[in-house]
Amino acid sequence: MSTGRRVMLGSAAVLVAATAIGIGIYSARGDYRVLYAGLPTDEAGTVTAKLQSLGVSYRLANNGTTVLVPSDQVQQARVSLAAEGVPSRGGKGFELFDEQPIGTTPFVQGVNYTRAVQGELARSIMQLEPVSSARVLIAKPEPSPFVRDQKPATASVVLRLRPGAAFSRSTAAAVVALVARGVEGLKPENVTIVDSAGRVLSEQHDPDNDGAAATQLEYRRDLETHLAAQAEEMLAHTLGYGRAIVRVSADVNFKRVKERRETYNPEERVVASEKVVNSKAAGGSTRGGVAGVASNSGGKTSGGGGGGGNSQEETLQTEYMVSKTTFDSEDRTGVVERLTVAAMLDLTPPEGSSDTPLTLSEAQDIIKQAVGFKTGRDEIKVSNVKLASAVATEPDEEAVALQRFQSYVVMARNISLGLSGLLAAVLGFLFLRRLRPRVVPAPVPATPAPTEDMNELAELVRKDPELIARALVGMMSE
Repeated sequence: MSTGRRVMLGSAAVLVAATAIGIGIYSARGDYRVLYAGLPTDEAGTVTAKLQSLGVSYRLANNGTTVLVPSDQVQQARVSLAAEGVPSRGGKGFELFDEQPIGTTPFVQGVNYTRAVQGELARSIMQLEPVSSARVLIAKPEPSPFVRDQKPATASVVLRLRPGAAFSRSTAAAVVALVARGVEGLKPENVTIVDSAGRVLSEQHDPDNDGAAATQLEYRRDLETHLAAQAEEMLAHTLGYGRAIVRVSADVNFKRVKERRETYNPEERVVASEKVVNSKAAGGSTRGGVAGVASNSGGKTSGGGGGGGNSQEETLQTEYMVSKTTFDSEDRTGVVERLTVAAMLDLTPPEGSSDTPLTLSEAQDIIKQAVGFKTGRDEIKVSNVKLASAVATEPDEEAVALQRFQSYVVMARNISLGLSGLLAAVLGFLFLRRLRPRVVPAPVPATPAPTEDMNELAELVRKDPELIARALVGMMSE
């Protein structure tokens, strides 16, 4: 073989050997799966230290924030670490006081108590569905005997939300109430909540600003979710869970309307006051007397004759109140102007069930009653389809990502095995081709002259050798 062919053959052999060794090492390492993901650096260090003490092999990924262990040890490792209180997401709680050294000063005890309260509150907040991790910081100023020098306690909460999770204002209010009730002397207005993206989630609610865009969107989303959940829950008792999907879209009018209405009813009168005026006059003139109503209105006179007499007049003054109705109204919440309902139902009866399934019209009537459907205002569309799964399950994002990664690894391993086998087959073919002996073709024997011609030539040489000699000389000269 030439030098170039020898170099190429040696390189191919080294490549095959490296591929085989790599596949062997990878196969020996086993299948690793995620134990914990998104851990802070200090908690990841605590987890790995505990795994080393338990004798469990592990790997780190995502810059040390993800810990992976062999797939057959995931559950046992998780249970063992949970028994040890690892990882302590949110910090340590009241277990800080389990091992208090002798001679601890009151200042250190106060600091540890604040740390314990922070850890317990963080753990409680992490029980909420949209929260992935939480951190609570409490600031309590030193007490002062002077009222003007007293400062209120404050708290800050930092949340890391799950991917795609929504943190509503009601949930933020719940977190604020939880923190405020868990710290002595802490008022809800002194609690601030922010997420990992830097957004403030605990904005104080302004009753005069109900028309804010964020509040309108949240109100509409909560309304749609509530109506859809009501319809799905009613259908689930008949069709089964996961066999009905209902979505509601609401058009809401958020205009604030103030109205004041005054109504007068002249038919309904009430006596407010009455006044009786009596006037008397004495003299000769019938129109004489004390100046006043009687003299000016020409009251009647009585008695007397000649040039004198007495007169008396009585006047009744009555004031009436007309009935009046005042009506003040203000609409501060959104008014639903239109509902659009879309539903996909799986009305096929389950296998082995003899119950009569709902009809499409019956299911539509149930949805209408659940969402408060009004004819002429709202729209509804119900379809009978075959749903993919009868049980509504939410896929785990970590499991999906890990499964995708595992599929890529298996694909790469299969491709490498195929290429290694193909390369090994080519090399084997080349080796066999080089080792196979060459087949040398046998020389073709000269065809002997016929025996009769040879005999005639020999007879001619014996009879006339000179003639033969001259013929050979001529041939040689030519």
